[in-house]
Amino acid sequence: MSWDVRGQFGRGYFCMARARSCAWHGTLLFVVCFLACVISVFLFLPRRAFSATGTSHRAKWYLREPGTDCAVPFVAADGVLRPGEAAQLHAAYSGRSEGEFWFGRSDEPRDILEEAIHRLLVYDLQHILPGGVAATVAGVSWRIIYLNNSRPQHTFHFDSDEATDYAMEDIPLIHPLLSTVTYLSDLGGPTVLMNYTMADPEDPLKLPSNMWLVMPRAGKHLAFDPRLLHGVLSALRSPCVSSLAGCAGSSRDSRFVLGMNFWEVRSAESRPNEYRPGSLRHFSAAGSASEAESEVRVPTMCGAAGGQDRRVISASPGENVQRFELQTFGFGKDVRELWHPMDIFLKVPRLQLLDFEHAERGGTYDYTLDASAIEYVYDHPGRKVQAARTNFDKVAHAIAVKMLRNRCELFELNASAMNPPGAVKFCSRADEL
Repeated sequence: MSWDVRGQFGRGYFCMARARSCAWHGTLLFVVCFLACVISVFLFLPRRAFSATGTSHRAKWYLREPGTDCAVPFVAADGVLRPGEAAQLHAAYSGRSEGEFWFGRSDEPRDILEEAIHRLLVYDLQHILPGGVAATVAGVSWRIIYLNNSRPQHTFHFDSDEATDYAMEDIPLIHPLLSTVTYLSDLGGPTVLMNYTMADPEDPLKLPSNMWLVMPRAGKHLAFDPRLLHGVLSALRSPCVSSLAGCAGSSRDSRFVLGMNFWEVRSAESRPNEYRPGSLRHFSAAGSASEAESEVRVPTMCGAAGGQDRRVISASPGENVQRFELQTFGFGKDVRELWHPMDIFLKVPRLQLLDFEHAERGGTYDYTLDASAIEYVYDHPGRKVQAARTNFDKVAHAIAVKMLRNRCELFELNASAMNPPGAVKFCSRADEL
């Protein structure tokens, strides 16, 4: 009897142990199957169009140096527009008033200005933008920018379609797909670019570590990442250079450039304006007959050996360093003044820069910024200041939605990508809007 009981108990214990073993194996099998499914979904889900361009989303920059696979924050090219052609544009359009206009990708040029815009547009689509991004470009908004050098600087800002700023909740502005500046004269101060984006003020301790100074030279074309904070410091130019006919403060010492922004849909800012072509339909042969066939020259920024052709500025102890208080969008009436108001102070070894300019007129220079070179003073550290209300213009809102839907497909969803702050939230619910 006792044996039977022990036998029955033994068999019961064995069955319970086996049941627990079966349950454990079942759980293990379930976990393995689940992980296999997750991995399969990850491997076979379609990638975003941005990945199809051959550009890794982990790359800090997405523009490409022509003829290479090198990711760069900007490209400064000579030869897309000839100096003689730049001089003709300067003579024909320097008296025109400012305005934001549109030139479509398939539009036919009607005068020499639109002919230059078309040539620059084609070059940037073919050589600067990744193929997947270039394919979405519908055209460019453009303007002539005339800056008298009696003004010490031009406002530091982030590019956007200003008519769509704050058109959507939580999205202060939308960057263009590409920003460009083409110099129509040798005069004026440099375009200053900083590796500082709209996402960076979220961290009050984040400061730019690099600054690039692109000096004007007639015909020089600068294409840059539109996320970058940029402006003009006219004081970073020699007051009187022997190779120039004019000196600082004279009527001839004025910065004259053509600015272009690339968009996937016509910008709201350019919609009210229609450009009236000038009388010059073609560039005159006399202005470019002595010039060789156009050959684009791009000093390499990051060659195969990791070297670069650009001159590097370094602030050494005891060197003449000039301190500037930058005029930013926080000082003006621009709607962007409501995004992290701040004062920026910059120290630059001016004499070294001017020495470079005497040796090489219209150069491009790198300047590494350390803690002693730049200072940001926030009105409200860490606090994002938003507009009191969004722009209720229905057209601007519709344009902003189209732009952002394109960005959701092109770029990774993170704060430092081309999607502006707030776009991550938008992309997650884009189909509902």
